[in-house]
Amino acid sequence: MNFTFSIVVARSLTVAFRPKGFRRAIMPKLKTHKGAAKRFRSTASGKFKRGHSHARHILTKKATKRKRILDIDVLVSEGDQKRVEKMLPYGRD
Repeated sequence: MNFTFSIVVARSLTVAFRPKGFRRAIMPKLKTHKGAAKRFRSTASGKFKRGHSHARHILTKKATKRKRILDIDVLVSEGDQKRVEKMLPYGRD
């Protein structure tokens, strides 16, 4: 069987090779926001955890208790939950 192939460019700029005459539409892939993927993790219940800021350098002047509290991850606030869900459509483990 001899197929002639045509190149179809989807909305997300991925190239798919399909036999000519095969005209089913390809849904575009949702892109993960890479900056958000590095900063948030999803929980088993679907919420997102985040780390604290101000915990990476200039630690000598900060109290031990403050540094210990900054090391604990917390949940993203309810107001930001939908925004993070949009940036991470497939979640992150």
